[in-house]
Amino acid sequence: IARALAVDPNILLMDEPFVSLDASTADRLRCLLLQVLKEHQTSVIFVTHDLGEAIMLADRIVFLSESPAEVIADVSVDLGKGSRAASDIEAFKKKLMKNKRLHIS
Repeated sequence: IARALAVDPNILLMDEPFVSLDASTADRLRCLLLQVLKEHQTSVIFVTHDLGEAIMLADRIVFLSESPAEVIADVSVDLGKGSRAASDIEAFKKKLMKNKRLHIS
């Protein structure tokens, strides 16, 4: 991540960067990523299958269908950056689960 940000990019693509890490290390790195991005005004496209991770990190979540991929939902994460506690993330996840088009379980 440091090497990618060293060139001061306009956009950063992160494709499941924390998927192979244990839960506590991944959580620490997510928090570190949020801190680093406060200092660097870089847009990030973050690919994940973990809805909780998406809610924690995103301002916006784009849901894709199965192949061939189509956008099925584009959701703004209306939680303030300071209110991404586990309880807030779970409440937002439950709200999304009510959307029949998303097929979230």
